[in-house]
Amino acid sequence: MSMWCMFAAPLIIGADVRNLRPAALEILSNPEIIAIDQDTLGIQAARVLKADFADVYKKPLTGGRFAVALLNRGELPAKITASWQDLSIDPKTKCKVRDVWAHADLGTVTGAFSAELAPHECKVLTFKPRTKAK
Repeated sequence: MSMWCMFAAPLIIGADVRNLRPAALEILSNPEIIAIDQDTLGIQAARVLKADFADVYKKPLTGGRFAVALLNRGELPAKITASWQDLSIDPKTKCKVRDVWAHADLGTVTGAFSAELAPHECKVLTFKPRTKAK
């Protein structure tokens, strides 16, 4: 579901939603991941980093925001880092980060964002660059 939404793909459920397990329904009805998929820019994510078993994808969103997917393709846990250089943003930019699956604000970061991921885990985040007051 994470990568499907990062690529702005049409969302079609091929199951009777009345009979879905609660965990499956929660995944398929997450408003934050659906908002990434259906963002009006309609731009697909691009892979900005491929290293060993780690991939980082970036998807532009409306309002100057962007989504980032950290993907561990490996068989072992891994720390995956998305640097501002990888994300093509000014290294001094501060970004508010939100985990869309945990529905949790992760604070404001500068320079890079890292997370520990289990094997085959994908973490999707939104980044909102903070604008400087004039």
